[in-house]
Amino acid sequence: MDGRVVDWAYATRVRPGRRWRPVLDGARRRDAIDVALEVAGRIAQPARLAAAVARYNSHARERGVAPWQAHAIAHGDAGLAVMCAYLDACFPGAGWDRRGHEFLASAAHAVEQPPAVPPSLFGGMAGVAFAGMTLSRGGTRYSRLQATLDEALTPMARRLVMALGGPDRGTAFDVISGAGGVAAYLIGRPGDVLPGLLGGLVALAEPATIPRWATLPTTTDSRLGREYPQGYLDCGLAHGAPGVLALLAIALAHGIEVPGQAEAVRRFGSSILGYATSDVYGMTWPQAVPLDGEVPPVAPISRSAWCYGSPGVARALHLAGEAVDDTDLRNAAATALHDFLRRVNAAQPADSSTFCHGLAGVLQVVLRFAHDAQAGGPAESTASAVADLLLAQYSPGRLLGYGPLSGQDIEDPGLLDGAAGVVMTLLAAATDTEPTWDRLFLLS
Repeated sequence: MDGRVVDWAYATRVRPGRRWRPVLDGARRRDAIDVALEVAGRIAQPARLAAAVARYNSHARERGVAPWQAHAIAHGDAGLAVMCAYLDACFPGAGWDRRGHEFLASAAHAVEQPPAVPPSLFGGMAGVAFAGMTLSRGGTRYSRLQATLDEALTPMARRLVMALGGPDRGTAFDVISGAGGVAAYLIGRPGDVLPGLLGGLVALAEPATIPRWATLPTTTDSRLGREYPQGYLDCGLAHGAPGVLALLAIALAHGIEVPGQAEAVRRFGSSILGYATSDVYGMTWPQAVPLDGEVPPVAPISRSAWCYGSPGVARALHLAGEAVDDTDLRNAAATALHDFLRRVNAAQPADSSTFCHGLAGVLQVVLRFAHDAQAGGPAESTASAVADLLLAQYSPGRLLGYGPLSGQDIEDPGLLDGAAGVVMTLLAAATDTEPTWDRLFLLS
């Protein structure tokens, strides 16, 4: 495998040696830490957690979505192990590693039971392995478990490489359930599978009459699939081309490059810019573009979240521009960020507290931009304001203190759409411990 070190991050290029620092101070910092510890403590209580999981499963049955699964990062014990790992890093000696061990043991046991789990980062083997890695205190723990999980993941990842070249490749590449997420975990891990995954993702950028990353009509019955029955191009970080763009850029940042990777970054970046549109505050993106039509209009105030909309896409463009030293991508990222910050400062950006669709994800994106930029800049002040909004949504009368949707009696302890993700972003805003866990979300 060819490799090189790419000087990509503002943390290196603009502010050498920049350490993570909180955007909150004084009483606001103490409040954020207190709320995070209170919510984490509730999640860690077995009886309270069991009650929350029961409520979540009831809601999941009504909606026809996946129940709580021990092996899952998104909605499962693996995600709670990641939460505990960050708490352990922020507050060493407080016992969070022990509670995290219990969650990790539950997740590891689950992958041994039938039915077989998928390879995915948010719902499968790669996620359990990521949880073990984050709890390992720099690789000093769980070495045998990591080796076992990596060994089990290897043939799964090879099958994903094959899927990237097949007819269903439009649903095989994303960060949540596909190759993008598995590759995100494998960056920095030993083994020879990652180059194949990167090569398959690079191939998606090759010129074609119908883009190779398109979701074709026969491959999905999702909401977007029903909305665009002739097929579509997904424009969100969670499931679309921006996620591939971010992943390829992050790999370059770690000196990992396969043939055509830098050019693929430029092609994906150019394609994504071609699908940009605008709302009353400026540059943004639709959730998807139909294969048989033009870029659809967005609402006067468009969705701003990690999964879809300008926050996640702006971050992907930023990482890409730095990775390949592309001024156009950098400038587009800066414009998208500027307009996104206007949108956030003009109106509450989301009606949910949680990561995927809500304030926690918005906060983490802005925290990353604030870390990369000059101290005291607009991203830092916006991050501080979003953290205040997130604190204001704390509801001590709820079972866990936070819920996925405002005004609804839904309890989700999980990392992706639940209280655990809120805990982690509050700590990222209030402590000096870098949130390296956000590799899960392709933010760093």
